[in-house]
Amino acid sequence: MPFSSLALLAQASKRTGHLVNLDPAANSGSFEYEPVIDIRDLINLDDVMNELQYGPNGGLVYCFE
Repeated sequence: MPFSSLALLAQASKRTGHLVNLDPAANSGSFEYEPVIDIRDLINLDDVMNELQYGPNGGLVYCFE
């Protein structure tokens, strides 16, 4: 179910919902809504790959740890 459908359902039932991004490699342009909490504020895949000389898979494992 897309987030927009969940947002409409939450509004109809008089509840609130928040979008949380837990993907350190997510593209900002791919979000329909701005996340309230974004893991990329703490750790970013591109930064890990540049600083530690990891590839994309190693960088993701490092980020998830």
